[in-house]
Amino acid sequence: MSSDLAYYFTYAKIFSYYHQNPYLVSPASVFLGEASNFFSDYYWLDVPYLSGPLLLLITAVINFWLGQSFYLNVVALKLLYSLAFFLAGGLLLNLINWRKNPMAGLISILYFWNPFLIINTAGQGHPESLLVFLLLLALWFFVKKRYTLVGLCLNFAVAIKIFPLILLPLFGRALKEKSGSYRPHLKSIFFGSLLPFVLIWSLAAFYNFLPQSTTLAKLAQEPNDGLFISFFHPFFGLSSPVLVWLKWLGFLIFCAIYGFLFFHRFYSQGALPVLAKKFGLALLVFLIFVMYFIQSWYFVCLVPLFLVVGRRREIDWAFYLSFFNGLAYFILAKYYYAMILLLFLVPWFFILINIFDKGYEMAYSFTRLQRSIGFRKKR
Repeated sequence: MSSDLAYYFTYAKIFSYYHQNPYLVSPASVFLGEASNFFSDYYWLDVPYLSGPLLLLITAVINFWLGQSFYLNVVALKLLYSLAFFLAGGLLLNLINWRKNPMAGLISILYFWNPFLIINTAGQGHPESLLVFLLLLALWFFVKKRYTLVGLCLNFAVAIKIFPLILLPLFGRALKEKSGSYRPHLKSIFFGSLLPFVLIWSLAAFYNFLPQSTTLAKLAQEPNDGLFISFFHPFFGLSSPVLVWLKWLGFLIFCAIYGFLFFHRFYSQGALPVLAKKFGLALLVFLIFVMYFIQSWYFVCLVPLFLVVGRRREIDWAFYLSFFNGLAYFILAKYYYAMILLLFLVPWFFILINIFDKGYEMAYSFTRLQRSIGFRKKR
């Protein structure tokens, strides 16, 4: 069983049963002896809650209604994540069928029969299925031109885990590209994105949310800590000054690529696949270059976004993300080698596929040319 289930149960218990703020206290300070005996193997024992307030509220409500039974809480969370998985799948099929994609059957298989997605959501109980549901719901509202609801869904996603925050500017940019100006959509942007964002994070700031900013800053000063930029994982044991510089370099690389995604227009595609592709690529670059502590199941959010795009290239990306992260999760050390596999093996697969494709095209063109020459000679 994943430690995530114990993690969310523990902080929900701190909030609903002990009536303390999990953003300010750690399990070790609340449970004392119980924590040292039961939670001794978990890295988050001395760390305050690091996820969003909406996820805390959901788990706290479950904990309040089902009591302190760990088994019942785990079953309820798994059922919730399974429901989110199937609802997200329904939205995915709806979006694909709306575009009359001829590869709808392949896309449905890559989602509903994907071991990487199934085990990490329904099996291991990671909350990324909630993020997937909210992101696909946002895209569905985007198709329906309910732009205020798009912003609300994205804000709810941010209130579960903070990193979907980088998608809000891309949503605003998509509105400008659709109509050539922000003015027709100022109301939607304000009520759908800015207002909920201000309300959620003002309340969170009151309760000292984002302790990770101070926690990570403290840990980053310690040599050989467990935090690292994913791309620079081989160097995570370096001394702190070098590690900090590597983290800044990763952040600058992310900013450069994000700026390109923000301003670039994919003219050959429709508005929906362009937005889904930008969402997926932005999250992928963020996980590679910015995320401090990468885990393979974070990539659960990316697979459906690339499947929504519906083109062969993005479907290949979804397959490779599932395959290599699944390999890292099931065979290797769950997350430590996930990015090494992605960064060094996946590009070579793409290169080989391109070589084979080009070779096939050249061979096909050559045979057609030979046939054409032979036909002319006969004449």
